[in-house]
Amino acid sequence: MLKIGVVFGGKSSEHSISIMSGCSIAKNLNKLKYEVIPIYINKEGDWYEVLDDLANMPNYKLGEEPIKLKHIKNIIEFLKDLDCVFPVLRGKGGDDGSIQGLLNFVDIPYVGCGILSSSVAMDKLYMKTILAGAGIMQTKYFCIKNTENGIVSIDNKFNEKEVSMDELLELVYDKLKYPVFVKPANSGASIGVNKATTSSELRKSIESAFFYDDKIILEKEIKGREIEIALLGNDNVITSYPGEVDIKDEFYNYNSKYQNPATKTMIPLNMLGTNLEDELREIAIKVFKAIGAKDLARVDFFVEERTNVVYVNEINTMPDITEDSMYIKLFDAIGIEYSDVLDRLIRYAMEKWFLIKNKGEYMKYEEIESDVKSVLSEYRFIHSLGVAKKAVELAKFYGVEEETAKKIGIAHDIAKEMTDEEMLEYVKTNNIEIDEIETVKPSLLHGKIGADIATKKYGFTEDMVNAIKWHTTGRKNMSMLEKIIYVADKTEENRKGTRFNLEKSRELSTQNIDETLIFLMNEFITYNVKNEWLIHPETIKARNDLLLNEGKIHKNWKKPILKYIFMWYNVGTMNVEDVKWFSKTITKYLI
Repeated sequence: MLKIGVVFGGKSSEHSISIMSGCSIAKNLNKLKYEVIPIYINKEGDWYEVLDDLANMPNYKLGEEPIKLKHIKNIIEFLKDLDCVFPVLRGKGGDDGSIQGLLNFVDIPYVGCGILSSSVAMDKLYMKTILAGAGIMQTKYFCIKNTENGIVSIDNKFNEKEVSMDELLELVYDKLKYPVFVKPANSGASIGVNKATTSSELRKSIESAFFYDDKIILEKEIKGREIEIALLGNDNVITSYPGEVDIKDEFYNYNSKYQNPATKTMIPLNMLGTNLEDELREIAIKVFKAIGAKDLARVDFFVEERTNVVYVNEINTMPDITEDSMYIKLFDAIGIEYSDVLDRLIRYAMEKWFLIKNKGEYMKYEEIESDVKSVLSEYRFIHSLGVAKKAVELAKFYGVEEETAKKIGIAHDIAKEMTDEEMLEYVKTNNIEIDEIETVKPSLLHGKIGADIATKKYGFTEDMVNAIKWHTTGRKNMSMLEKIIYVADKTEENRKGTRFNLEKSRELSTQNIDETLIFLMNEFITYNVKNEWLIHPETIKARNDLLLNEGKIHKNWKKPILKYIFMWYNVGTMNVEDVKWFSKTITKYLI
């Protein structure tokens, strides 16, 4: 079981908001997978382990602080005892790179962006500068700074000029016009943000913003819709649907976000249009990658009402992560539930740390093979070599990354030779959920245990882990990688026996992967029924799912495709050889 430290609170003005996210995460992390250690930092910067059970605080109020606390005297040693940290500190000393630097020093995996991307996203001036360099459209702005000599204006080329307040007011009117937004450069949650429509309002807004930061961004107002997109992942980023906030206040400020019950979210959006939605998603990914973000972020946009021109407002590298937050709602709308988001973030954190430890590379195949060889018997190791070889053959045929398939193939049986007692003890110790069938027949657990070992030992990604987890039973909605490992395990060259027709299985494997799976499962189920053995329900589900999908393919795709092949031939756009090749190729996958 992984020990996850959830760090919240902190010294910034966003202290209370951080508490809300921290408590929500601590309550919603799966206690069967993780030992959750809530860690609270008070406004003075003191660290405490929270002894209260946060699950018993369903109505945790904004600004309230935990009661039962244990002072952490040696922070470094305390952190070293954890497997991963989920830091949800906000503002200065939080998602500005500060906590990230500490965790890098301790050398522990953590959720979220690194030092550079965190600090860049926190400072609006530098964020805007980097996004401008990437060619990303933003609203007009300039920056002012409060110095010992008075106010200094900073343009987008970092030219500085001392200005009086009167000169500044004139500059704003000349460059931006009214209304303008006044924002502390290093603040989140819209704290210290105000809208100014007159020179007197601008004076007051500037004075207010300087309370939170000595650097302020002045922005031209964009009349239109405020759209948000959530992102999840590292190299392969998942984007949510665009979401919009129905604002009852004058603009989306702190009150709108956290205190006005009339504020509502709209997901998915109406009247947005597919092209605009695609554009927003593409820009969101570009922003994410431009600052080197990792794990998670939320990108906020303005869409101008007259033109539909898209402007990026900002990127938030540690958005609110509560049940009611926009970030969670956006992913819930595409079927990724709260607990699943948290699971993925921890997995991404472990993966990211593993790559850093290995200088940007996953563990090499040769290293995994050597480790597997040291654990398995000669017979089982030879089988694993055969699965790796067959997995490469199938990966090449079905367009899957060959090295990935090879690594999974060699590692898939890493837990196979554990005894029943060892397996039951492992799942108990590591809080792995098992069903009634697996309790009676513990040998089926080697997939789940192997997946857990591969995650911790080799840093395998989620897709890789699932291929190990389900290689014996299969499951509904199997990925291509899962299908390849399942088939490779049953058809590798060293496999012998009479439980299923090996010759036909091997022949089918490079013709149609789904047909092969159906055939193998039919053979397996028939054999088990004949011997009055148990059949895992996931195998039944997998078979039925494949049959249903096969029916859909035959009904919906085969005839139309063949129809168009011959239509193209008749109009002279394809010759006889083209028809033969296309028919053979397409039916290989669809029949």
